[in-house]
Amino acid sequence: LQQSGGEDGGSVVFPPVLVQMLDRLESEILADRVSEESRRWLASCGLTVEQMQNQMDPVYTPARKIHLYHCDHRGLPLA
Repeated sequence: LQQSGGEDGGSVVFPPVLVQMLDRLESEILADRVSEESRRWLASCGLTVEQMQNQMDPVYTPARKIHLYHCDHRGLPLA
């Protein structure tokens, strides 16, 4: 890992291998199917799957509204 700049981490450059591993780990955690390889890698870092789940941002799911209209034979809404 390389870091230059302040403590906010604005200029951190991660190696591509680490980025791929973390992307795969994130998708496995979201699918609730973490592989043994990922579990071993986390254990070698001193982490658990639960700790990683707690660090992840929640997945944004927008609120959905369904509007039902009574329509005439042409598909136009009636007042």
